[in-house]
Amino acid sequence: MKKTKLLIAAVFILLFGLQFNALGSEYVNDLPSFIELFIDKKYMKIDGEPYQLKTAPVIDNGRALMPANDILEKLNYKVTYNNYTNEIYIQNEECNITLNVNSQSAYKVSLNNESTVISLDTAPKIINGSVMIPVQLMEKTNNCKLIWNGDERKITLAFMTWGGGYIGAGSMIEFLKENGKADNGITVAVIDSGVDITHTYLANRIVNAYNSADGSNDVTDLNGHGTHVAGIIVNSTPEIVKIMPIKPYDRNGNCSIDSIVKAIQYGVNMGAKVINISLSKSIEGHNSEIEDAINEAVRNNCAVIVAAGNERGNTEDFSPACVDSAIVVTASDKNGEGYAEANMGKTITVSAPGVSVVSSIDGDTFGSKNGTSMAAAYVSASAAMIMMDLPEISCNEIKNLMIQYSDDKGSPGFDTKYGGGILNLNRYVYNRKNGIIYDFTISAEERIKELDIDISKAKDELNKEHIEIFGIFLKDLYARDLVSRAVRLYERKDYFAAGYYFENAIMNGDCENGLAKNNLAYLIRRGEYVSNNYKLEWLLSQAKAEGQPLAYINHALLEASKNNWGETDRIIQEFAKKDINCSDVIKVWQKLSYNNDTEGDLVLGLLMRYGLFDGEGHSQREYLDRAVSKYPQIPAWLYENCN
Repeated sequence: MKKTKLLIAAVFILLFGLQFNALGSEYVNDLPSFIELFIDKKYMKIDGEPYQLKTAPVIDNGRALMPANDILEKLNYKVTYNNYTNEIYIQNEECNITLNVNSQSAYKVSLNNESTVISLDTAPKIINGSVMIPVQLMEKTNNCKLIWNGDERKITLAFMTWGGGYIGAGSMIEFLKENGKADNGITVAVIDSGVDITHTYLANRIVNAYNSADGSNDVTDLNGHGTHVAGIIVNSTPEIVKIMPIKPYDRNGNCSIDSIVKAIQYGVNMGAKVINISLSKSIEGHNSEIEDAINEAVRNNCAVIVAAGNERGNTEDFSPACVDSAIVVTASDKNGEGYAEANMGKTITVSAPGVSVVSSIDGDTFGSKNGTSMAAAYVSASAAMIMMDLPEISCNEIKNLMIQYSDDKGSPGFDTKYGGGILNLNRYVYNRKNGIIYDFTISAEERIKELDIDISKAKDELNKEHIEIFGIFLKDLYARDLVSRAVRLYERKDYFAAGYYFENAIMNGDCENGLAKNNLAYLIRRGEYVSNNYKLEWLLSQAKAEGQPLAYINHALLEASKNNWGETDRIIQEFAKKDINCSDVIKVWQKLSYNNDTEGDLVLGLLMRYGLFDGEGHSQREYLDRAVSKYPQIPAWLYENCN
């Protein structure tokens, strides 16, 4: 199985979350998310609130038409009709759209003067003096989805919510479509108050509903909370993403520990790859049964997203927000400020929009809610899309990647209010399109040109030096020099340049003991570099064959990331049987351990298991316990005979 190629950048610039509104412009505050139109009725609903219309929407020859002025002005557009030419002009700061009452074609011109012809199934009309445009135009010119409710003769125009725009969900959906990954199915289990599975916005996205309190399929929503959460996920993901509603509450609204555990287990057993847990009230104190269930889900590579809770307390005092292996989410508002009611704590992973978020509610309509539950839903949607893009990614890699691609807020670096910051998928998409680069202001191709010039200069200098000393150019010394330069670049966290230098060292014959091959494998394995020239497994096998001791540890960690613990242990045993001085190996992983990188803790614990390291005042159990935060799937048998 191939190792997922994560794109983790060393240095970043802030890329603000973008929202695509009705006809494709960037994020603007306070635009509607959902507009409900009722055929032949002179009123509509905007995000659940009623508004009067001067003219009612109609069905004409089987096609829906809506009053342009009444509706588009709510979306910051100006509509003009020329009764001499029969042309209709729809304008805002981002684009101009021209229609004609005698034509089923529309013409859109964007800011960059890019022109698009749009085919419609019917022409606009003038009815009783009102400009009526095809509802289909909204779907054809932007990310709007049209939902028809035949019973109520209602059409819902569903746009990306402000929160989805803020985190870059629209950019992520487009990226998946452009790369043929929008059809990679993912199911998100929503453990909550239930879901209104009859809601027309959700209906075609629901699978395998279950009540873990009584074993039935009755997930009738108690208060609209779960329906709201499900709607956020639906709004922020491609249509292939399904919702699995799991209700742990009985008919009286009671929720037991056992029903929560069963809910998590059901989600895993039924194939959910993401589980969203937003309980109406957090459970006080640490609960080992819930923690074990979440850890088991993560072992099965099912990402568990947990709302931090809204008690103004510490996440470490509530379950499941205290569980380290979960991705714990807090909430922020449109200005990026933290939600005042949210819990804080060391277990928080990231923040996401959670204030004034509009989504589906009971009654087949829409409304606004606040809380960390709303934020968790956006992160669950993001986790699902990352899995669609990178199917082999592990839960821990998703967690680390989300922290890496968050915009820092609060105190510099990680803090107990925002975690790693506010999630920003725009940065993820930018990196995926441009490669891993130390500076997001230039492309990968431009960066490579710069590095090629530097490498060429270094070669010319060494060539002159070698000719003067040895009479010939020595490629092995040149490769060794490239490795030394690569190590210095890595220490400066310029991962792209380091990986590129290691590749060039390999192309020039590597240096002794396969060091360049091992180091390049290390970068690829940790998601710090993507190589188009070398496969991770080949690099490790070659480095081991050439006698590189660190390659054994790299290989063991690769197997650990795949949850192949038997193979991990076998590789360490093989390493232990070789006559190798471990002092240099230990120094490498001790440095990681000192810097709170749990890879170092796991390696030191494994080396102690076979007497290759004395622990220097720490026990094997202590090292393994620290490693559990990154490797919650560590099997119990690795603890056997721990000191």
